[in-house]
Amino acid sequence: MKNVESLRNAERKLQRARMQIDLLNGRLLDLNATYSRAKIQNRRFLCHILTLRIQSVTYLRNVYSSYAKDKATIVAHLGVELIRSGHSS
Repeated sequence: MKNVESLRNAERKLQRARMQIDLLNGRLLDLNATYSRAKIQNRRFLCHILTLRIQSVTYLRNVYSSYAKDKATIVAHLGVELIRSGHSS
């Protein structure tokens, strides 16, 4: 039973990480669009601020991507363990 609970917990965390990645991707699209407008308008200071924000959001997205990859590996491993032990979730 502990493996089933662990699998469900890991799946839930993986799903939340994927949702965060989607939200961060949307935020990056918005920031890049704003940056493009600021660049056209030659607003250098705003471009600088937006560049820093884009870098921060990109870093966060990469952290969540790494976390999601690790959780996906754990989910796969726990799934195999459950199949081998004869339990179904």
